Amino acid sequence: MPDVWLTRNLTMGLFNAAQETTYERYSSPIGTEWAYGTLANYSSLTYTNWEGWNGHNPPSMVGKDAVLHLISDDIYLSIKFTVWGGRGGAFSYERSTPIPEPSAALLTVLGLAMARYGAGCALLAAYLAGEAGPKLPLVFAAMRDKDVGGMFLALLPAVCALFVTQASNPRTTDLDVLAHHARMVAPNLSVTIEPSLDEALDAAWRISRRIVVAGSIFLVGDVIKRIGG
Repeated sequence: MPDVWLTRNLTMGLFNAAQETTYERYSSPIGTEWAYGTLANYSSLTYTNWEGWNGHNPPSMVGKDAVLHLISDDIYLSIKFTVWGGRGGAFSYERSTPIPEPSAALLTVLGLAMARYGAGCALLAAYLAGEAGPKLPLVFAAMRDKDVGGMFLALLPAVCALFVTQASNPRTTDLDVLAHHARMVAPNLSVTIEPSLDEALDAAWRISRRIVVAGSIFLVGDVIKRIGG
């Protein structure tokens, strides 16, 4: 389990799901410090807690270069938030991270902790639709109690391919069920069943150095663990 797993609920700020269950002002995410600036200058930056860093105004951090300090491991990462959706739990960011394939790539983490809610999916889809360049591939898993059809209605028009996989939770939806819903919503979209998350990620990375991960907080956590976050 990673020491830092950034997520959020429907409202409020980020918290560290590896050590917390909800957001606490001026302390969450536990185990992190934040500063505006670039990784090249990490040693000269002034770090503070997440809320103090963004001036009690999370939307203000979007689009700005910053450095995240993972305190327990003494690791510094460049990070840039690309979406902060307010209510609905939506957020996304890009960060520097070593990953096996492709090396030195940036993984755009667009998994939504509350992706079962229409607002979260709509915000993610709007962000993807506004991205310059070609559409990105989506790696997707969801729990059985989620409205998969509604999630796909929002998300699939904004991606170039779909890889359905399983999260490490016994409630994860059967792959055939996911594929069926996807093909009903987007019959012309490439839909691939990959029971192994590693294979799903590798297949998506072969299409693009940036991928989308969405559908379940458990899936996002699995991906973060896989890339060493």
